[in-house]
Parts: sequence; C-alpha cells; structure tokens
Amino acid sequence: MIAEYRQDFNRRFTEAKYRRAVQRTAERVGRAIPFRIAESPIFIPTELLSEMISASHAIIDQLSRNAAYWVEAERIIPGAYRIPHEDAHPLFLLFDYAVALDNEGRITPMLTELQGFPSLLAFQYFLSQDFQALYALNPALRFLCEGLDDQAFIRLFRQAVLNGHDPENVALVDVTPWEQGTLPDFLLTRSLCPGLNIACPTELRKRGRKLYYTGQGKEIPIHRIFHRVIWEELTAHEPAMNFRYNEELEVEWAGHPNWFFKYSKFSLPYLKHRNVPKSYFLDQVNPLPYDLDNYILKPLFSFSGRGLELDLTEPMIARIPAAERSAFVLQEKIHFAPAIAALDGAVHCEIRLMYVWLDQPVCVMTLPRMSRGRLMGCAYNKTDPWTGHGLAFFPDEATRA
Repeated sequence: MIAEYRQDFNRRFTEAKYRRAVQRTAERVGRAIPFRIAESPIFIPTELLSEMISASHAIIDQLSRNAAYWVEAERIIPGAYRIPHEDAHPLFLLFDYAVALDNEGRITPMLTELQGFPSLLAFQYFLSQDFQALYALNPALRFLCEGLDDQAFIRLFRQAVLNGHDPENVALVDVTPWEQGTLPDFLLTRSLCPGLNIACPTELRKRGRKLYYTGQGKEIPIHRIFHRVIWEELTAHEPAMNFRYNEELEVEWAGHPNWFFKYSKFSLPYLKHRNVPKSYFLDQVNPLPYDLDNYILKPLFSFSGRGLELDLTEPMIARIPAAERSAFVLQEKIHFAPAIAALDGAVHCEIRLMYVWLDQPVCVMTLPRMSRGRLMGCAYNKTDPWTGHGLAFFPDEATRA
C-alpha cells in the first residue's frame, strides 16, 4: 500500500527468498508451518495504521463508558465458563480491520471483529524478523508498534505471560495443543519463556484448589495459565477433565477467560464509530432490511469464520428459530479494496492489531491475512499465491501513532 516499497519488493522478489524465509521460521519452530504464509508482506501507510490504532482506542473507551453494555456482557457468559476472579480489563485484545473502500472509493479500515483473547504474538515476532532479514527490507521499516523495540517487546510479552512466576509454574493450556494449527506459536512462546509447559486441560490434575501438571516424573503446581482454549472445542473433552473452569481455583490467568465473551462480536451492536459497520442483534431486527444482500450474518462466539453467512436471503434467516436469534449479529457488508498489488493481480487483506494491556492497552504488532476470495482466514486460503497468513511493515514514525 506504500507504492515505493511495493514496487521495490515486487521487482526484487524471488521464490527462493520466500522459501528460505518460511524455512527459517520452520527451523525455529522445529516442524513445518501447518498454514500458508503469504509471499509478500504488506507495507502499511502511516495514516492507515494511525487510523486503526485511533479507532481501537476509541472503541475501548466507548465500551468502558457504556454501563448497559457491561450488564448485558456479564449476562451472556455461559455459567459453565463464568470464571471467578476476573481482572479489571482484558490482558490481550485483538481488533480485525478490513482494508476496505468507502462510498467515495477511498481506502479505509473497517472493523470486522474484536476479541479479548491472545493471538500469534510470538510466531509473528519471529516470522517478521526472518522475512525482514532474508528479504533485505529497507531498515527504515519496522514491524513493532508504538515505539517498541525488541527488548521492550520481549519484556512486555514475558510480563503478560509469566507475571514474574517461574516458567515451570506457568502452563500454556489449549485443547489438544500438539494438534492445533497454532502450535508454532505455542512453541515459539516457549522459546521466549523457556521452561513454560504446554498442556491440554485433560492433562491437568486438581488437588484441593490447586492445579498441577506432571513433568519429569513429578507433579508441578501451576500458578498461572496462559489461556488459549476456544470454548467450542472444549466440550468433547470435558468428561476427561479432572476439574471445571468455573470452580474456585488458586491460579492466575494470563488472559482471563471471561473476556473471550465480553470483548467479542457481542460488542459490535453497541459500537458507533466511522470505522465500525452498522451491526444489530438478529432478534432485534424487525422487519428485516429490504436490502438484505448488503448484510452478512455472524454467530456470536464461533471462530475462524465458522457459521458465517455472506449471501443472505429471508428464507435462510427464517430457518433460524426465534429463540436462537439473539446469538447472531447482522452486520453491514464490507467491500474490500484491491489493496495489494501482487505480481499477478490484486489481493485483499484484513489487518489484525494485537494489543497487550498491562497498565494501558498497547498495540504491539499487526497480523494481516490476505485473500483473493471472500473469506480472509488461513483455513480458506491454502493454495493461491500471495494469500494466507501475512505480515506487515511500516515507516518508523507510524510505530509512534
């Protein structure tokens, strides 16, 4: 999106450089990357990055002042996943922005989703380093936001994950973590926090109010959990678990689970901002819009685009029972811009801003996803060149937006 950097990159691009960059990251991980890495970074203009960061802070402020929102957000947490000892704010926050076209045909960021949940921070950090070095990108370009350098990022990340605990007493927990597509991030998180344990909830054991995992032939107490569980994946494994998440447990949360629900697609209908498309709870829309083809339908708590409906019709909505309609959001359709000039045509992209919130929310890094089709997730972009999991660079001044 910055013409001079795009043109320079395209002129110097070779498949060999791309393969070396991906291989370097795979060697760091110790195994092949199970999702597609896009061939090219994107180059974000200062104004666009600043607008996304400004919008994200405005959204945080808007939600924090909306008392009615917090009453309803508390209500929507399922009892089985309502966890005691919630923090005052989420530790991790994600904002996904489509690089879109407004009504005048100008590029503008439009929020597609927000989430009080961590993303691939460690993986993105190392991937960006490897691509920057092996592609010999202009040294004026950066990938860490808001003035962070490498040392500051690592300190911030370790504080968020470990909070001063011995890594041996911290567990990164996800459902069958060794089978997850996000495993490369788990392994690189352990590289940044040596000694960190990676475990499935079924491997943990409860003794009194404490949780333990087995390591080196002994039970080791868990003082803090780096929470990576997607609830919809947990259900099938709950019978094999020795504890329940909603019990009183003597454990800290690196990313308290309640924020998964409170900062989510559930927030969208409460937001009024130029960078947020109009959104409504489906049960509150009566009559349906006459131009239904200009809307999409999203389930509230699904991940990776599961259940998303892009081409709506009245019969499709009529099949949803009235009692279930409060679990869906009707959102104005976003028109992606052909923003990335690939060697063989234009590519769409969505840019994730990844925040860590200790004393204040800090935008740490970006994670673009690139597509030639209508869906942005890596699960839908497995073969087309210049699509899939991306990375972004921007001029130094943009990092201090």
